[in-house]
Amino acid sequence: MSLVEQRYNQALDNMSPQARVERTLSIFGSICDMLTLQVAKEMPGLTPRQTRQKVAERLYLNDKQALALLKRVRVD
Repeated sequence: MSLVEQRYNQALDNMSPQARVERTLSIFGSICDMLTLQVAKEMPGLTPRQTRQKVAERLYLNDKQALALLKRVRVD
């Protein structure tokens, strides 16, 4: 493990539980924002609800049960 990785892991270890949750939520929010931009660029005619559906499908791409539930949701 490199020095940078060691210091990064040490910084994570020194975070409070609340700070860890806040960091996780921030990263998740950034991922959702990136996916939203990607979907909007690829499918510009979608409604906001349809866009959220497509983002959710990408987030849960490897979860067959979650995808099955998403397909049952009407977005018309």
